[in-house]
Amino acid sequence: MRPSLTRRGTAWIEQFETDDRPKAAALLDSVRFASADEVLGGVKTQLESVLRGGAQLPVAVFPVLAKEDMQPLRSGGVLPDRPVAFVDYDPSQALSPAPGSEAQMASLVRDVARANIGDGVIRQNAKDPITLDRLRDRRVRSLVFVTDYIGSGKQVVDYLATWHRNPTIRSWMSFGWVKLFVVAFASSPQGLALVERPMRPPAVRVQEIAPSLASLSGEQERDVERLCINYAKRAKLRKPPLGHAGSGGLFASAISVPNNLPAILIESNGRWKALFENRSVASNLAAEIGTHAPARDLAHELRLAREERLAERFVEGELKPRWVSRLAVLALLPLAKAEIAQKTGYTLSKVDGILDSLREFGLVDVDGHPTPQGRNEIAHARRRRRRITAQLQGSSDPYYPRLTR
Repeated sequence: MRPSLTRRGTAWIEQFETDDRPKAAALLDSVRFASADEVLGGVKTQLESVLRGGAQLPVAVFPVLAKEDMQPLRSGGVLPDRPVAFVDYDPSQALSPAPGSEAQMASLVRDVARANIGDGVIRQNAKDPITLDRLRDRRVRSLVFVTDYIGSGKQVVDYLATWHRNPTIRSWMSFGWVKLFVVAFASSPQGLALVERPMRPPAVRVQEIAPSLASLSGEQERDVERLCINYAKRAKLRKPPLGHAGSGGLFASAISVPNNLPAILIESNGRWKALFENRSVASNLAAEIGTHAPARDLAHELRLAREERLAERFVEGELKPRWVSRLAVLALLPLAKAEIAQKTGYTLSKVDGILDSLREFGLVDVDGHPTPQGRNEIAHARRRRRRITAQLQGSSDPYYPRLTR
């Protein structure tokens, strides 16, 4: 169900002035909402894909932790500003349900490790935690870090930094003995770019690219941004109006509500009632929404890519249905896969599949650019179909022959 049609969604929209309610509904329905089963299933699929083919064995898998959830190893119970894995905190620490998605990611990690037959995945439990000495003894070759969503990207980058600061881990990476992976269900484009920016970036596996305010159409983006800023100011909300780091994320799930959503969605006070109060999702709201993916306007994205005539053919329905997705991806090249996934609403695996088929047809080269044949295919799709008739007009009058033989 669309979030704006739920009982809580309707009550949240009623806080706005009458003229602003359509914009508030548009903001709400632009949020990608995933069920718990969808998130856990997607993370598990990506994690198993890494374990089957991407990572060199043996592998150790850990949930991504926020700094406030790290339990200090030293006396005094205070972490330094720049914590170090295995020195200042234990990456395999037990987690209570309180932190949110971290505990569920840790549970999923244990389940996947148990399901893998053999010694490829280093298992852990309360009696046998994963320590630095154990990683050394097992000669671990891959470290995989799991999270549900990469929002602004800062939490993942900060967590990876705690591993880079460990001199032993840093040495293993310098010699090329260990490779880092990050697995997530979804990511914002900004978060993905930030995680992939370091000098030694991890290999990132993501199920889908979540929408953000930047993925809305030009006029709608301006209207919704202005709405978020104005009402956050009116209600005197403390959180950034457009979410953490101004990233304007539009993703939430039954498991967790990220902090990069606009403040009016996640912060309450005496003047304002958030939809996701305390950055959590009420069970009845999760049940009402189920799963929701906002529709993407392919024609609008094609117009932004200066494909006006192709956009017209999309709107008029003149293209063969089985070719619509291929033509959309072909016309958006040479954008990166993450950008194409965001603009089309396709999962990254679907974009990969489409690109593979385009290469098989000879429409895309190895560098991800349309070939001359691919450009001809787009040019052919731009043409309006000619409709030829004999210009005959029917008649309901009875027919009587004039001559008989």
